[in-house]
Amino acid sequence: EPPLGHDGPFTPQVVVNGSADAVGAAPGEIERLISRTPHAKGPALSLGDGKVSIGGGTAPGGAADVWLVRYARGVVEVPVARGENTGRTLPHANVVHSLQRLGRWNGEATTLPLPTAPGGLSTAVLVQTPDGGPILAAAAN
Repeated sequence: EPPLGHDGPFTPQVVVNGSADAVGAAPGEIERLISRTPHAKGPALSLGDGKVSIGGGTAPGGAADVWLVRYARGVVEVPVARGENTGRTLPHANVVHSLQRLGRWNGEATTLPLPTAPGGLSTAVLVQTPDGGPILAAAAN
């Protein structure tokens, strides 16, 4: 649900690489934000065969969190029950159903087991600096 004070039926929130964000930005503004934000400087990351493989590199502060994200790919229309958009139906894309910490990455190449996805859900894995800091690497199936 968009924050109060923003106009229009749909106010997107965009976070780029966990280090820059905008609320209510137009597509041109979002593209500029992406082009100005440094690319993630993290390890190689790949999913497959029931595991996630994380390459070697430098872990800021000595370690990073490895997150398993389960999400429904695509767009769903969601009726809004309260707030400034009460009574409207708004699109929600790639809705996250669960977020689970798989482990830590200390800079050394490692492999972690990847649990099987529940029916119909897609998988993404994020390597993120602790306490919700910048995303260092991301991969999705």
